[in-house]
Amino acid sequence: MVANGKSLIAGDTDGLFKVILKADTGEILGAHLYGQRVTDMIGEVVVAMKAEATVEEMIGSIHPHPTVNEALGEAFMAAWNGRAINSL
Repeated sequence: MVANGKSLIAGDTDGLFKVILKADTGEILGAHLYGQRVTDMIGEVVVAMKAEATVEEMIGSIHPHPTVNEALGEAFMAAWNGRAINSL
């Protein structure tokens, strides 16, 4: 969360987003969310898993800037290709 613009604006950078993927298919197996406003984002992960969305579909979906929610998109990018747009 230390690289998330909205968290920096709010002065609350405690937290982390971690997604668990199946390495060969990009299937979303689960997520760990800790930090401000994460209860607003749990639904996105649940719907993605129920719809059998892939990590690539989640990377391609809109995560507006600046929002805490964009950290979720960043977590998918970091987990899939090892790099997020905003990271330290």
